[in-house]
Amino acid sequence: MASQVLATVQLYDFTSAIPEYRVAQALLHGIGERMREAQVLQNIGLTQLEIAQYATARGNFTRALTLVDSAMSPKLYADILNNLALM
Repeated sequence: MASQVLATVQLYDFTSAIPEYRVAQALLHGIGERMREAQVLQNIGLTQLEIAQYATARGNFTRALTLVDSAMSPKLYADILNNLALM
């Protein structure tokens, strides 16, 4: 008897994640957490890439770069630049 492998496919609702990220972004902006706000903007951009909103994603990556610099968080800065370069 052949063994059967059951694969579970999870479908993610990327579109509904964006408003949740926007809430986090607004809160972080309000308290001046620039690095964390940049991380959230990067996450929004990555989510938008998943749903083919490329121009909007580029805008969020670009905005994230205005909030963080390479001295503040070298890894985050490099990740954002990398995501921009892949577009």
